[in-house]
Amino acid sequence: MLFITVLSGCSTISSNGDKEEIKPHVTEIKSIPTAKTQLDKQIKIPDISLEQPPKFIAINNIKEKKQAFFEYLYPLIVNANKEILAFKNKLHLLIQQKQLNENQSAWLIEQSKLYKITYAEETLLNSAKIIYHKIGVIPASLALAQAANESAWGTSRFALKGNNYFGQWCYRKGCGLVPKRRTSGSFHEVRKFDHVYDSVRAYIFNLNSNGAYKALRAKRIKIIATNKPFYGSDLTPTLLHYSERGEHYVKEINAIIRVNKLSVYDKRLYQDILDF
Repeated sequence: MLFITVLSGCSTISSNGDKEEIKPHVTEIKSIPTAKTQLDKQIKIPDISLEQPPKFIAINNIKEKKQAFFEYLYPLIVNANKEILAFKNKLHLLIQQKQLNENQSAWLIEQSKLYKITYAEETLLNSAKIIYHKIGVIPASLALAQAANESAWGTSRFALKGNNYFGQWCYRKGCGLVPKRRTSGSFHEVRKFDHVYDSVRAYIFNLNSNGAYKALRAKRIKIIATNKPFYGSDLTPTLLHYSERGEHYVKEINAIIRVNKLSVYDKRLYQDILDF
C-alpha cells in the first residue's frame, strides 16, 4: 500500500455563463498519464458514475445546489487521486527493480515526455525517481474550491458545453470552445472534455507537472516530510500563476474553502484513499 496523508466557502453562484480567466501558464495537455495500462493489471481503479447532466444543475436552492455540486465532484476527485497513487506505486515498483525490460522502458520514456523530464536510456530509472517525487495527491478542498470558482459553480458555458470545470486551455483550432471575450490576436480555446472526470484528471496532471506550480509541489513535499497532515488552504498561496488576478484569486479560493467548510472533504479524502 502506498498513500500520502491528506487532511485538511463566500461565494455566491455566479450568473456569468461565460466565465473566463487568463491563465498564461496553463498549456495544452494532449495526453494524461493513467495507471490503467497492461503493465499494471494488478492495480484496479474503481468505476465511477458518469452522470450527464449533473443533478445539481436543476436545483434552485443555492445552499442545496452548492452541496450537490461538491458531492458530485468529490467522488471524481477521489478517483483521480487514486489514479495518482496507483501511478506512484507503479513507479516505486519499477525503481526497486533496478533493471527495466523493453515494455517498461518504453512506458517510462512516454511518462518522461509527458512530464517534460530530460531522459536517456541509461538514466530512465532516474527519470522515474524524478516523476515519483513530482506527483502527488491534490487535496479535495482545493480542487472543489477551484472548480466552483472556475466554472461558476458548474453553470459556465465552458462547464455546460465543454465539461471544463478548471479553465484549462488548448491551442489547436477546434480543440475547445472559443472565449467570447478573447483578446485580439490570441488563439487559445477553452478545452472541451468528454466528461467532467477528464477535466478533473487534467487539472491534477497540470498541478503535478506544470512549471508554474513548482512551488505547490515543493510545499507539499515539505509538509509530508514533517509527517503532518496538509489541507487545501496550505497550498493556495502557491497558486499565484493560476489566474491573472494573482493574490486576489488566492484570496477567493481561500474564502470558498473557509466559508463552505471544505476541509471536511480533505478528511474524507484521507479516509477514502487510506486503504487503497
